[in-house]
Amino acid sequence: MIVQNAVTAIFTDVDVDICTFGWCYQASHPETSEPVIEQQILVQEKVPEVKDWLGTHFLPGFNSVYQHIIANEPYYLTSVEECQDEGLKAICRESGINSYCCLPICSINGYWGIFELARISHEAQWDEDEMELLNEISDQIAIAIQQAELYQEAKAKREALSHAYRQLQETQVQLVQAEKMSSLGQLVAGIAHEINNPVNFIYGNLQYTAEYADSLLKLVQAYQQEYPTPSEAIAKLIEDIELDFVKDDFNQLITSMRNGATRIRDIVKSLRTFSRLDEAELKAVDLHENIDSTLVILQNRLKGRRDEPDIEIIKHYAALPPIECYSGLLNQVFMNLLVNAIDAIQQRRERLPWEQQSDYVGCITITTAPITSTQVRISIHDNGIGMTRQIQDQIFNPFFTTKPVGTGTGMGLPTSYQIIRKYHDGELTCSSVPDQGTEFTIQLRFNPQSSREKHRP
Repeated sequence: MIVQNAVTAIFTDVDVDICTFGWCYQASHPETSEPVIEQQILVQEKVPEVKDWLGTHFLPGFNSVYQHIIANEPYYLTSVEECQDEGLKAICRESGINSYCCLPICSINGYWGIFELARISHEAQWDEDEMELLNEISDQIAIAIQQAELYQEAKAKREALSHAYRQLQETQVQLVQAEKMSSLGQLVAGIAHEINNPVNFIYGNLQYTAEYADSLLKLVQAYQQEYPTPSEAIAKLIEDIELDFVKDDFNQLITSMRNGATRIRDIVKSLRTFSRLDEAELKAVDLHENIDSTLVILQNRLKGRRDEPDIEIIKHYAALPPIECYSGLLNQVFMNLLVNAIDAIQQRRERLPWEQQSDYVGCITITTAPITSTQVRISIHDNGIGMTRQIQDQIFNPFFTTKPVGTGTGMGLPTSYQIIRKYHDGELTCSSVPDQGTEFTIQLRFNPQSSREKHRP
């Protein structure tokens, strides 16, 4: 824009038939390899009679002109016939030019910026006033170009610093989150192991307990048949312990204990699946099993409280092949997205009038589907509070959070984004409507393995 305005002003205020601005430097001809001056004309103003000069030109025989340029001296000819450079003389003749002027502006990285002015008339002269005006213009343009160059350098450095700062933030998030998840994984695995041993002991002995109880009940029944009229003391004891109720309820008691032990074993299994400390490398896993294990861990938050209904979980699972991934990291993503969905549902419920809160049913829909033979999609959609466009634009920024102070670190979604992008060559996107809900969509690519080995966590 600066040079365009300058070219237009010179062409308008100075009586010339063509005015151009461009860059030139010493080079080798691409076909003959001879030393030439390469010139790139970027801007021009001209009368129709003069040939177009725009574009890139390889100019042999421009030695005199170039010597003036690198000496930062104007070069002008009242008559091109006086020119000692045959190359310049030939171009001027071809263009119908009879007087020529070249004004060097500045040098940047070996390139010289130059203004070229020319006239068709044989009687045109370059007087002192014109040259003084052109020199003043060239000085101002040189300052403007240098300032623009300094601005571009400062802008590039600022962008580089900004990029380095973002990388530093992302690295900090990953280090903090990795340490946190490592500690959590070790804790979860340790607890699961400690719980698993006594639960197995209880579960294994329940079978013997049921058999022993059944034998004792058969013995009591045989005594009742053999001695239908017990003594007064035994009759009172039978009445006090409610023997008939005990016989009916004992089997149900054993069944209830077995169900409880099974439930504990399922939770332990989910904890072990979620932690997956022994699976730091790529491994083919069942994504549905990973999602379900995360839901088991979050079961307490999915249950309603007081007059609040449970959060409904709807699953639309398609048939998926085993997916090669970093299972522990992927579980972390599922955990972050589901926790955010639960929080959004609770926030929407809290904003409703008290009398409407019990009628609002939170819902999380989990959908999986194959896209191609090497891609799958997982979406987690909630009917929670939703987000504005301004918030959506920031949710993947490190340490950004919409939660009150003390309830969020802003690391969940940025970490999830990095896990999907960096370690799985995938995409994590978000779409949301305020007061209607949010959907996070994960697209995972699996195979070939080689594209991810360099990003091992």
